[in-house]
Amino acid sequence: MPSAAPTRMQFNVAPALYEDPDISFNDLQEQLMVTNVDHREVTWVYAQRSYTFKPGDRPKPVKLEVIIKYLGDPRSAYGSRNVYRIPGESHPGVVPDRYSERRRLSVLYGIYEGMMSRMENVKFRDIPRDRTDPNRDLFPGMKSDWFVVPRMKVQNLDGNEIKFPVFFPDAHPYRYDSEAEQMGGDTAQEIQRLRALVAKYGDRIEALEDMDERGEADIPPAATDDVAPPFG
Repeated sequence: MPSAAPTRMQFNVAPALYEDPDISFNDLQEQLMVTNVDHREVTWVYAQRSYTFKPGDRPKPVKLEVIIKYLGDPRSAYGSRNVYRIPGESHPGVVPDRYSERRRLSVLYGIYEGMMSRMENVKFRDIPRDRTDPNRDLFPGMKSDWFVVPRMKVQNLDGNEIKFPVFFPDAHPYRYDSEAEQMGGDTAQEIQRLRALVAKYGDRIEALEDMDERGEADIPPAATDDVAPPFG
């Protein structure tokens, strides 16, 4: 008697075109390397931890979920809000629509007045003045020709640059698994998948251990999870 076909849970399917089909982001705890390529110091705050980036500093390892807060979800696509299963978790993961992510980021950085579509190129001089007090300095310490969204470069541990929605609104989304096999699936296929994960995370651990030995992986805690624009 032939064996039954594996039972699958089907969620919304991610787009077929990917920015790089060899790169996937299922784990929000994955660490990526972030470099400040802007003119000023930048501080991100997430879950009561602060991440400070100074111009010219070496790349720092930062969790994907932190980067998404400030640069948007690179897995997002226009017109597509997707739900996927996270192994070992009772709640599914959610990838928002690309437009919704850009809208959230425009609020975070205080970019309104119809400038959301070109958010990545907006400079402080482009922000409308306070109508009740035209001479008021809305952004103390910021130069008028600086970009409102600080220039940050993100790479994975293999050195590949990752394109985030705040800077690359029209980039293809990155891959993530939107389908997961339940109990009773193909055991050989599951073993192959787990072996691939072991190899992937083994390389990651080795790279992070090297950074830890050089003292580049320590992130000091922050007092609060600030929601103000991350201008420094």
